[in-house]
This record gives sequence, C-alpha cells and structure tokens, in this order.
Amino acid sequence: MKHVAVLMGGWSSEREVSLNTGAGCAAALESEGYRVTRVDVKPAAVLAEVKPDVCFNALHGRFGEDGTIQGILEILRIPYTHSGVLASALAMHKERAKVVMAAAGVPVPRLVCGGTPTFPVFAGLADIPGVECSPGTFVLHDAGYGGKFPDLTGITPAAV
Repeated sequence: MKHVAVLMGGWSSEREVSLNTGAGCAAALESEGYRVTRVDVKPAAVLAEVKPDVCFNALHGRFGEDGTIQGILEILRIPYTHSGVLASALAMHKERAKVVMAAAGVPVPRLVCGGTPTFPVFAGLADIPGVECSPGTFVLHDAGYGGKFPDLTGITPAAV
C-alpha cells in the first residue's frame, strides 16, 4: 500500500482553503485504500521525518503553487502531484506566463500591467477571436500573488 503525504495549510493567505482541500483529498485517498499522513507544511522539515512515497499537494497560493514547496520536495527527492518548480513559478507570474504562452502560439489577451511587484494590477484587453469584450472592462488585482482576486473593479487601462 502506497504511503501518501497530503500537504496542506502552509503560510499563505489561503491557509484555511488549503486545510479544507487537504482534508477532502486525504479522505478521498483513504477511501481508495492509501495510507495517508496529513502534513501541515508550515514547518516543512516534518516532510523528511514522515518519509512518504509521494506527496499530494493540496496547498494553495504562495509557497504552495509558486514553486517553493515543489523545490523543497525536489531537494528531498519526494515525488509529488501537480506541476514542477518552473511551471509552478511561471504560472504564478501572469505577465511571464502570458509571454511564454504567446511564444508557443497560444492566443492570449493583450494585457496592460501596472502596480508594483508586491501588488501587480492586470487590466485585460480581450482580443481572442470569438470573445466579446470591450477594452478596459476589468482589472484583476492580485494582492501579492496570493491567488485570490479580492479587488475586481471596472478601472480602465488609462487609469492603471
């Protein structure tokens, strides 16, 4: 029987969401017959002590989705679910992800970026065929790459 460590909690603003996700994932894995250890990774050193065969990453937001925990798991040589270090880090930086996707031929909306590295603001200008959207109809403000968009407003790109 495989031993799965379900990673949850962590340090991000989405800690409570991650704890709920992790609990659900752990229960589902146990119902399928896996031996499960629930790991709140706030102290990441516990992973070396648990010695799982694999980690199921139920962490949300910063540290869980930005490549940080993936890097720790790589160093500890523990296989894990979801994307690797580079893909995770890239996905958390929307501007850079957009550039890579566009270079690969994926249609992406034009983007006007403002704010600061801590509080980036992305004002979308949809130009994907078949998408009806007038310029400057929305702004997504991600407070420090936390994964949530608490500030959805109708600010136009000129105001950014």
